[in-house]
Amino acid sequence: MTLTKIKPRFCLLFLAALAAAPASGQSLPVSTATLVQTVHTSLWSPPSPDPSCVTFRPETGDFWTTDNEVDEMTIFAGVTLWRHDALGNVSETFNLTGFTGEPSGIAFDPAGGRAWISDDNTRQIHRIDLGPDDEFLTGDDVIADIDGLVAAGCDDPEDVTYNPFDGNLYVPSVDSDELCTISPGPNGVFDDAAPMGDDVVTVVSLAPTILKPKGIVYDPLENTLIVADRGTTSTNRDLYELSLDGVVLRKIDGTVPGGYKPSGVTLAASTVNPMLRALYVTDNAVDNGVDPLENDGKIHQFVVAPLNGNAAPVVDAGPAQSITWPADTVSLAGFVSDDGHPYPPSALVSTWVPQSGPGTVSFGDPNALDTTATFSMPGSYVLRLEGDDFALTASDTVAISVNQANPPACGIGPELALFMPGLWALRRRTRRRPSP
Repeated sequence: MTLTKIKPRFCLLFLAALAAAPASGQSLPVSTATLVQTVHTSLWSPPSPDPSCVTFRPETGDFWTTDNEVDEMTIFAGVTLWRHDALGNVSETFNLTGFTGEPSGIAFDPAGGRAWISDDNTRQIHRIDLGPDDEFLTGDDVIADIDGLVAAGCDDPEDVTYNPFDGNLYVPSVDSDELCTISPGPNGVFDDAAPMGDDVVTVVSLAPTILKPKGIVYDPLENTLIVADRGTTSTNRDLYELSLDGVVLRKIDGTVPGGYKPSGVTLAASTVNPMLRALYVTDNAVDNGVDPLENDGKIHQFVVAPLNGNAAPVVDAGPAQSITWPADTVSLAGFVSDDGHPYPPSALVSTWVPQSGPGTVSFGDPNALDTTATFSMPGSYVLRLEGDDFALTASDTVAISVNQANPPACGIGPELALFMPGLWALRRRTRRRPSP
């Protein structure tokens, strides 16, 4: 998809993300992430002791977590990929050892039909074309490889994410501290890197800010990348937000009691508030190379403010309406949405208030989006719907016309004259005496 086809809001976010890049010599902005939940993958049956990545598949609404170390351990029970929900309830498992012994990352095309799995052993990316059933790893799938990455400078593809707007794959190379961008080339198909194929690989160094880029996810709302940095010590293990060309925009500092070792990251709705987006981060804690009997895998859920901060609520009071007196009540259908920030409290309050009009207005429930408004007399009214997220407010108005009914035709004789809105007075006719 070309940039000209992207919605205006997306373009604005894209420009804002570029503007957020710190100028040379400025310190890197730091945002604090709040830990709201931890899922213990070590308790799954069978367990995942060293989860290497997690991805959210929006078209199916579930999470997919890989473990690229479990097959080296005595607890291995033939599972290297788990499908589950945000609370960690597993619905399906897979054994990927038939084509990869090191499934370090996984990504799906949100339009459906394709998946990619990075392999840090063979240093390839496996492309899985889902068959007509659009199901993962069924008999109609076709598996191929993207080769030539090492020769193109992408030494150790640790994870993978897909950007449907530019059609590129983004891959962190953990051994060389680099970000690899893979474009499908003139044929429009991911096959092999040049000169084996026509895929174009671009490599950008992330050092010295990011020392061990392990996980990655594309953020379609901000048009940025979020990278999980495993770091070299427990003091430099954090998340970072990057522009697509590898400029580090901010550090996301999340704290886990006892520390954590981030390996993969994805974005999805929070379990706290469905309007709140959260970062889900896999933690492989103690490596099996250090302790062959360890089983301590986790997935942490963090909430952090967006790159450009808390946004005001989006408010729509609905279309203008008109009624004719003595009808005095209209039905209102408003809309208020918010990004869930600030967190806490991650709360949103909606309120209807009268802004102008000749009479009084009473609401069935002034805090309900769908409610009624009753007017005391005819005239032109403006009602205001307000949205408040406890930090910022926004509002929208709707015009309501309560029209005066036409008086009855009286013909010859007494007539009615409008005395004031809603009140008609009898007009007296003066009879002339006939001329003598």
